[in-house]
Formats: sequence, C-alpha cells, structure tokens
Amino acid sequence: MLHWVRLELIFINNYPSLLSIRLANTRTLTNDTFDYDMDGWKIKSGEWHHVTIDTNEDESSGISGDVLVNAMGSYYGGVVSKTLTFNNTGEVAFDFYLQNDGNVTNSMTFSINGIIVLNVIRPSAWQHSVVYGLPQGTHTFSFEYIIKGDGLGHKAVVDNFKATTSRLMGSFIADYSPPKAINDLGETKILRGYTSFQQMKKYDTEITFQIQMWKEEYLRFTRNQNSIFYFTDEFGIIYRGRFSGLDTSHKAVELYIFDVTMISDSDVGYGFADYSRQKELMENENK
Repeated sequence: MLHWVRLELIFINNYPSLLSIRLANTRTLTNDTFDYDMDGWKIKSGEWHHVTIDTNEDESSGISGDVLVNAMGSYYGGVVSKTLTFNNTGEVAFDFYLQNDGNVTNSMTFSINGIIVLNVIRPSAWQHSVVYGLPQGTHTFSFEYIIKGDGLGHKAVVDNFKATTSRLMGSFIADYSPPKAINDLGETKILRGYTSFQQMKKYDTEITFQIQMWKEEYLRFTRNQNSIFYFTDEFGIIYRGRFSGLDTSHKAVELYIFDVTMISDSDVGYGFADYSRQKELMENENK
C-alpha cells in the first residue's frame, strides 16, 4: 500500500493517513543573538533588558567566559514574550543562565502557548536547552523570571534563541512499521542539544519504512540524509530523528526505492511536539 505524501489528508482504508517526512532546519524564522536590542521580544510585565556592558551591574560572564554582553536578561523579575508563525513543523532552542547566590531561590520558566515546559529552580551555569518541537501554526514563547530576594547578584539571562522550520519531502511511503521502543541506544544521545547527555531516557524510538522518490527529490534527500528529519505517523504524531539505516539498492526507471530506519528520542505515542509530555518530563525532573 502506497501513501502519496502531501500536506492534505488522504483517506486510505477509511482512516486519514498523514505519513510524511520533512527535512528539519531548512528555514530560520529567527536567530535572536541580542547584538543590538531585544530582537522583537516584548516586555509584558516587570523588567527585562538588553544586556550591555553598562547594564551588566555585577560584571558576570557570558557564554565564552568574557564579560556578559549582548543577551536578554532580568534582575528584578518579569515576563517577556515573542510570537512566531511556523508554516511547517519546526523547533526552537536557546541558551540560558540562572544566577542565585546564597539561599535565594529565584526561578525562571519558559512557556509555549501558556504551557510551562521549562522551570529552572536551581542556579545553573550557561546551558543549551533541549530542542522544543512546534507543529505548523502561530506560537507564543515566554520567559518569566520570578524573584524571591533582591535583584543584584541574582539574574536570569537568555541568549541565542533560534527558531527554524522544515521542508516537506515529496515521496511515497510504503512498508511502514509503526514506532516502537528500542532499549539499546540509551548511552548515545545526539538529538536534543548539549544537555541531552544529562537527560538519559529508558529507550529510543525506532521507525522503519520504505521511501519512493523521483530523481530530483531523491538527490535532495541523499544530500541531506545525515541531517535531522521529522516523521509524521498516521495519528499525526511528529517524531524527530536521524536515519541510521539506508538501503538504496532498488531503482525503477526514474523512481528510487529504498528502505530506511529512523532513530528518534521522541517518546512512542507522544512524539516531539507534545507540550503536555514536555510538561510531564519537566515535572519529573524537578521532583
């Protein structure tokens, strides 16, 4: 059975098929480095500011170890937000830093569409966030710095906020095996940024299927076969991963046929862009 991959639903055997693959990170929506200003982030309440040599009151260090400049930060607490429209499946990630001296327990949260998916409650050195998945549509991102002590010497800082979208690959998908858990790759986490090595999971997810592509799309695929891809299953669940196996031994005229195995660190049945799952994982980490 073949599924012609398009954005619209195709009804096969009386259920909608959404099977598709997308090449990730093909378009950058925003890459906020805060070199000159707040890069479009709006203060909703309290205080956030563009960090410069003058506003870095305690002369703390930046990512590179030099004096912190050109970032977005808060000393006294508040909420800052930005809204972006994704024309396809996408993702966001950023760098962050929370300073708490002594017994102060200030915290910083990151929210997507009003749902808190990151809650930093302990002092942290500079960290690269996990990658947060976004389905097609308009999404609002917010950082909130919550203070319980004085301002000076305690701060929340965000830098290098990047949002990207993907490109649908024109293809037929056949011989599809639904996502399943595999338990032998837990020590090799390469899909979610630098902190993924510290956030080990019990299993990865394996998805196997056959791809059939015309020549032009096949060339585009092979040029990028080691990149990150998104796979959408029949339930509309999005998985983010890489292809670990690729057999290109079949060819019929201009149609290229090959079997692939995708390895994803998205949970089976939840996927990559499920905010409720992000919230659940965050709550478990903070217990």
